[in-house]
Amino acid sequence: METGVSVSTNTPKSRLSVSWVIEYMENRILAVEGKKRSTWNHYRSSLLMFQEIFGETYSLAVFNSTNIYDFQNSIIKTGKSPTTVNTYCRGMAAIFHRLKKSALVKENPFEEFEPVREPVRDNLIKPEERVRFLEEVDRLKDQNYARLLRILAYTGIRRSEVLFLHRDDVDLLNNRFQVTNIKSRKGEKRWLTIPPKVRGCFAYFLEHPGDYPFKICRPDCLGKWAKYCMTEAGLSYHTHSLRHTFITLSLKKGLSIRETQRIAGHKDAKTTELYAHDAEDYYETPDIDF
Repeated sequence: METGVSVSTNTPKSRLSVSWVIEYMENRILAVEGKKRSTWNHYRSSLLMFQEIFGETYSLAVFNSTNIYDFQNSIIKTGKSPTTVNTYCRGMAAIFHRLKKSALVKENPFEEFEPVREPVRDNLIKPEERVRFLEEVDRLKDQNYARLLRILAYTGIRRSEVLFLHRDDVDLLNNRFQVTNIKSRKGEKRWLTIPPKVRGCFAYFLEHPGDYPFKICRPDCLGKWAKYCMTEAGLSYHTHSLRHTFITLSLKKGLSIRETQRIAGHKDAKTTELYAHDAEDYYETPDIDF
């Protein structure tokens, strides 16, 4: 039977209470590592959620990998999305990693935690629903946001990826654009074809000055406009549903897992494979442009 995280012989378990770790980590991240306050706030939110579930006197020394399910399930019961649950878990993984480096614990129970997966099928936008969404996009007063949302719908790239497109990343002459994978620490890039239906959108932004002509807002702001258009169209999807649908339709069109993985910018082919079963069940004619 697992008894919890192994603790350094020189570390009293009382020093690893949630409240003590919050104070210790704040000093380490801000003073010792010199990280930004926003970075600390990310880790702090994970610790506060951990504290809400287990209590401020709970010792991280007794937490082990078998408790991760309880942690995840308790967060889900608060109404948080699977994405948020995974964000909290990654925050705790980073915290345990630092505690391990400081020799306060010998193991990181979150090192290989199993992420909570959001059902892909629930995120598939049907063709008629996509038409309604794009109709609402066309009604937006600020057409700059509308152009960005069209690019997301027809390319399947992430919000941050479109906003941080450099001028040199777009090659209109050869009808292609280069995307920096925001999920890759190495800043890996991938070339994608510009779909005919949004070629004009790319050309429009390139007429504006600056190295990053697409960067007109923050990713969360673009997400709010996408949500607004979804709501106005009577839909309950979120921004990432555009990407989920694009990837599923790519597989349905007959692209291989490997090629779809490259287009989507997935680090692991297993992530792409999650969409394969839904592609088999998606009987609508794919409305997709490459």
